[in-house]
Amino acid sequence: MALIKINHSKHKTAFFFEALFAAIILSGSFYLDSWLDELIDKKIKKKNKKHIKIAIHMAVMFVITFILIYILYYIFGWGNALLG
Repeated sequence: MALIKINHSKHKTAFFFEALFAAIILSGSFYLDSWLDELIDKKIKKKNKKHIKIAIHMAVMFVITFILIYILYYIFGWGNALLG
C-alpha cells in the first residue's frame, strides 16, 4: 500500500525514519510552545495559564502526531506498529 517500496528489515532504515519522526515532532513542539507563550500572554489574564497551555499543547501535538504517522505510513509503509 506504500507509495515508495522500502525494505523494512534493515535497521538503518528504521532508525532513519524514527529519527525523522522524532525531529519533526520535537521541532513542532518547540515552535508550538513559543507560539503559545506569546498568544497566551497577550490574550489570557487568568492564573491557570499553565493548565490552558498544557491542554492546548497536548491536543495539537496529538493531532499533528496522528497525521504525521498516517502520512509516513501511506508514503513509505512505515508505522504499522503505531497504527495498531
